[in-house]
Amino acid sequence: MRKHWPVNRLKNLGLRAIPGGYYSEDVEMFLGQLLSMGYATQRSPIKLTPEGELFCREIRDEEANANRTDLADSRKIGVGDAGGK
Repeated sequence: MRKHWPVNRLKNLGLRAIPGGYYSEDVEMFLGQLLSMGYATQRSPIKLTPEGELFCREIRDEEANANRTDLADSRKIGVGDAGGK
């Protein structure tokens, strides 16, 4: 079961600005899960396997469909535009 993280609740992610971008412990944990499942091969910079890219795209698409307003709000602050294949 995936945890839904509407963008209007970014504070719930613990998302904080750091030099050069943002950091979140929740995202760090998710990356650790990707690594343990074999969906990623490197932490920084993040390198996903083709299966990992598909897995993340599926999550993105599911969240985008469920949270269209939140996704639009996230793009206003520059979150969610990476890898928009």
